[in-house]
Amino acid sequence: MEFDHFRCTVDSMLDRLSTTCDPEIVERVLAARKRLDAERLKILVVGEFSRGKSTFINALIGKPVLPSKVNPTTATINILQGGSPPEAIVEYQDNHQESLELPEERINRFLDGIVTTANEKAHAIRVVHIRMPGRLERLQADLVDTPGVNDLDQAREEITFKYLREADAAVMLLDAHQPLSESERIFLQQKVIGSDVHRVVFVLNKIDEVIANGGAAQAERIRQYVAQRLQEYLGIKQPEVHAVSSKNALRARFHGESDSTTPFAFESFESRLIQFAGEQATTGRLGDHLDRLYGLLEAQRTVSEEKIACLSIDLREIEGYLATLEENRRALFARLAQLDTRIERARRELAERISDHCRSLIHQMKKALTEKLQACANEDDIENFRQELSAALRDLTVKLETLAHEESERVLQEIESDFHSVLEAPSALVLARGSAGIQLYTGQSMPVINSPTIRPSEEFGLKDAAVGFGLGYLGASLFGPIGIAAAIVGTYMFGKAKREQREAELARQAREQMINSLHESCNSLADRAQGFGEEIASRESQRLMESLRERARNKETVLRTSTDSLVGSKTQSKVEKDALREETQLRLNQLQEIFDEYRSFKEKMIHA
Repeated sequence: MEFDHFRCTVDSMLDRLSTTCDPEIVERVLAARKRLDAERLKILVVGEFSRGKSTFINALIGKPVLPSKVNPTTATINILQGGSPPEAIVEYQDNHQESLELPEERINRFLDGIVTTANEKAHAIRVVHIRMPGRLERLQADLVDTPGVNDLDQAREEITFKYLREADAAVMLLDAHQPLSESERIFLQQKVIGSDVHRVVFVLNKIDEVIANGGAAQAERIRQYVAQRLQEYLGIKQPEVHAVSSKNALRARFHGESDSTTPFAFESFESRLIQFAGEQATTGRLGDHLDRLYGLLEAQRTVSEEKIACLSIDLREIEGYLATLEENRRALFARLAQLDTRIERARRELAERISDHCRSLIHQMKKALTEKLQACANEDDIENFRQELSAALRDLTVKLETLAHEESERVLQEIESDFHSVLEAPSALVLARGSAGIQLYTGQSMPVINSPTIRPSEEFGLKDAAVGFGLGYLGASLFGPIGIAAAIVGTYMFGKAKREQREAELARQAREQMINSLHESCNSLADRAQGFGEEIASRESQRLMESLRERARNKETVLRTSTDSLVGSKTQSKVEKDALREETQLRLNQLQEIFDEYRSFKEKMIHA
């Protein structure tokens, strides 16, 4: 599903809800619209030096913003965003910031002394935010530019993998003349782990030079070759492989021209990139906005039903209901006061469980790989071990993802059980329906609000908070900055011309050194396990806190509305009550229409 279509559809439903809902909910609907409006596609651009990353990004922007030279230049991580006024905000490693106004012309020359190797203090910069009006605003996308992946220091590597985890799509630029170099294959096999692989779009840059020498047919053969090799290396059934000329596209766009009629047109690629990133976003993080919409719809429906129920309660029973509602409100606030403590306890439990699992699995992997290494007798055996090591790391990632998800689910179920009594405390509607002799208004039939395909507890509840991480998140967090496979096997290759005796001796020496490297790397991974568990637990506990507070706000709104409605009904005449019933009934009918649209939209998303 397209990103823009998703945003427009959800925003339309929120807009209609804002004209239908009670004042108690309007503010939250407006806040939900503001959060949705702030969403942008997140596209990361990676590649080795001299692959043309800066020129590629400039082509997307439509003018030369980033410095672009033949020799390696980019030295900082740069985030380019659409907006005004044009400025660069430099964030330094020591946490202070510097805001710089961008000139109207020759921005690339201005930035040359900031974001490139020409800046001797570039190592002190954490990230540079560059804001520009124009194409990025229309594309609704943020671009993350990185230094060459073959020359990242640890700090920048950590940040690069952080953005890789968060990106809707990652563009990996390849040189059409030498696609998939050894270092690029190592990067993909050992650092782009798990589900991250399926969010990568591979782009062969400088395709115009291939076409000039061998024609469009030769360019297409190279593209197909890369796609086939990616299937072999990474097991991607249908890798996204495109070919472009960033230089020609930038020149054309800068002069207001189009390249739509040229082979491998940049415009066609750009459209597919935005579509691809949008599909990833709508099936991932944007689902939170749909859940938020559902929660607001449910809250408004309950508020409206409460009002009608309160109008049907006998005056002699009102004081008893008011006392019960006040008791429920006090219980809700008392339990919410304990929320921070309970969440923190859950966070510690979850961190420890994930860390224990992580250490145990790493120990098992170390033992199994050590046995395989001890059986290596020659260079071919060690080359096979290289492949087994990469597979073992991916397998470990899958197991960790499964275990972390299971542990999160268990902790969340425990907390939901703890808070269920107050979050589901009976309100006036439930009390009225359960009281003998109390008849609800039947002058006009109540509309049946059809529940969405997924039950409310599943659609907007604590379980959703658990599904906040995936294979890529786990893999990049644990393995990305370490490069364990490269550390173990990267330097132990012999050459084919060695005699058997010499090769056997070299194999023995390499085997011993690799076993030592394996143990050191696995021990390092085990040391990281605690921090890894803390990272996952903190992230999930924050999502859980937000989910619980949202449900508590809904409950508090219902209880307050019930109380106000009961108090008001004590002095209302029959005519006033009938008019209020009709007005509330109309809101319920309008709400039903939004529910129907929501359900239909949700079905389309599920089957997209």
